Amino acid sequence: METTQPAQTAPLKRRRTRSPSYPYLNIKEAIEKARSFWDAEKRHPAPIDAAAKNWGYEPKSSAVALTVAALKKYGLLEDVGTAGGNQRQVKLTESALKILLTEEGTPEREAEIKTAALRPRLHRELWTKYGEQLPSDQTLQSWLLLEKKFNPSSVADFIKIYKVTISFAKLTASDIVSDTPTTEHKEDEESPMPTGTPPSAAHMRYQAQAKPPMTPNVRYLSIPLDIGDAPIPVGMSESDFNLLLETLQLWKKKIVRDDYQAYHGRPMEEDEDTKDTEIDPQR
Repeated sequence: METTQPAQTAPLKRRRTRSPSYPYLNIKEAIEKARSFWDAEKRHPAPIDAAAKNWGYEPKSSAVALTVAALKKYGLLEDVGTAGGNQRQVKLTESALKILLTEEGTPEREAEIKTAALRPRLHRELWTKYGEQLPSDQTLQSWLLLEKKFNPSSVADFIKIYKVTISFAKLTASDIVSDTPTTEHKEDEESPMPTGTPPSAAHMRYQAQAKPPMTPNVRYLSIPLDIGDAPIPVGMSESDFNLLLETLQLWKKKIVRDDYQAYHGRPMEEDEDTKDTEIDPQR
């Protein structure tokens, strides 16, 4: 009698934890890269390959993409033209020019560096949470691993980058995160409010009254909605796409109208029977 061997199953692949997006460089290194770009290109846009050469990288090196992303997170570099492919070009932002061309030691330059240092979302969140009085590295690592889902292999690197950044920027307790959205950083375009904080009614009214700014030389896809067309930039990165989804979910209660209240003139009671209405009970 033949004995059947149990079927062998392929070993499960362990899913790699991906850390939240953060700058590959500290702010001091980012400013140095911006200065190298200025020395070669001045205010002019340059192809990515030219930028790589200015920084001493091979065009296909992964360090090129990481450097571009880091400078964009600090608001020192911005895309010009098509977002991807061989036609992609970048240039220095007004923020970068203020830092590079303003005399060292002046209040204007120091203020601009502080602003740039807190543009990355994680930097703003950490500064809002701890300010200049950071806890131990062990406590920081625990928070980043548990709350922010960091990859253990990259958490120490981020802490080092953050510490150098706040030290170089000379951030103090009097430096607070502004409630006014900035327009300098394109790579890290998220709300300046702490994560999980819904926007205020006043902030929403201001946003509703003004037309959203459209970045020059960026192609937009117009999404037809009942309330009107919604322009969405084409060619965004995967991190920007995820950020867009997270932001829409965070603002949902302010963005989506209450159909029941609009029709009945009052909010729905919790124990009210809604079976005969068209309202989504999950909304």
